Amino acid sequence: MKIKIARDELLTGLQRVQGIVEKRNTMPVLSNILLETKQDGVGLVATDLEIGIRGHYKAEVL
Repeated sequence: MKIKIARDELLTGLQRVQGIVEKRNTMPVLSNILLETKQDGVGLVATDLEIGIRGHYKAEVL
């Protein structure tokens, strides 16, 4: 699968969810960001098990 997204749009989304993802985590899965494709864009999801964030950004799913 390929996606087409504006660089600024992706960077904005990554900067927003980056604060939730901890660098030194005992559970490796919590140090990642989930990128979900939707019909009308891309979703970014992150959590540290106490706080979570989900963002939706315009993108073209090819």
